[in-house]
Amino acid sequence: MIKGQKTILVDQKARDQIYNDLQQNFLVEASAGSGKTSCLVKRMAALVKSGKFAVDQIAAITFTRKAAIELKERFQQEIEGELKKADSPEVKNLLAKAILDIEQGYIGTIHSFCARILRERPLETGLDPTFKELDEIENILLMEQAWEEYLSGLMVKDYNLFRDLNALGIQIKDLKGCYKQVCQYPEVEVIHEKIDTPELQPALQALFSFAQEAKNYILEEEPKQGYDSVQQAILQIERLKQYQPYTQQDFYKIFLSKKGLW
Repeated sequence: MIKGQKTILVDQKARDQIYNDLQQNFLVEASAGSGKTSCLVKRMAALVKSGKFAVDQIAAITFTRKAAIELKERFQQEIEGELKKADSPEVKNLLAKAILDIEQGYIGTIHSFCARILRERPLETGLDPTFKELDEIENILLMEQAWEEYLSGLMVKDYNLFRDLNALGIQIKDLKGCYKQVCQYPEVEVIHEKIDTPELQPALQALFSFAQEAKNYILEEEPKQGYDSVQQAILQIERLKQYQPYTQQDFYKIFLSKKGLW
């Protein structure tokens, strides 16, 4: 950029439309850090300056409390900045009143916004009006508690499941990531079916042959940066072959390992 020249954004026309076309709804899609929040803040301030809407008639919804706090701070800063630049007494009055009424507007998470609506109609929704929405930390703690309680109950009701998982070389802790993903997407149906234990002997023989051939290409002396994950898996297979008896569970761990061959 040449000193003294004003940077012109390639999407400036679209941004100006967001700021100035207050009679039109917009769906804005853009990557992180491209200025979506800035556009939203400027549009909210423009609505106030126009006199069409007061602060208590504006709702801005985000997904996290951190984003909501940032949005609220930036909106107030924008209003204060516009007040300093305003020439019209009418616009100054509108902006000054907006600063005084800043707490009357709604800037928050979608969860608290929905909770606010539900509290206004507790009888129709059949909810206790004193209910409380969970924040992010409380939600994580509740997920952890549910997981531990489920495992405790499973130990009593279906201990054979633990035995079957252990036979496959799977530990309960390995499934926790799957549990968290299911919790994050409750609307997605998890499809599963029970299948018989696969016959691994042909696969094991093929694995032995592969490892024996691949070992010829591995340095006998470990390099300074160490063996990579594939080399480590090949050497692990060779070590298991030397110490009998090995079990199918040993090879399950190699097949399923993130650092394994596949």
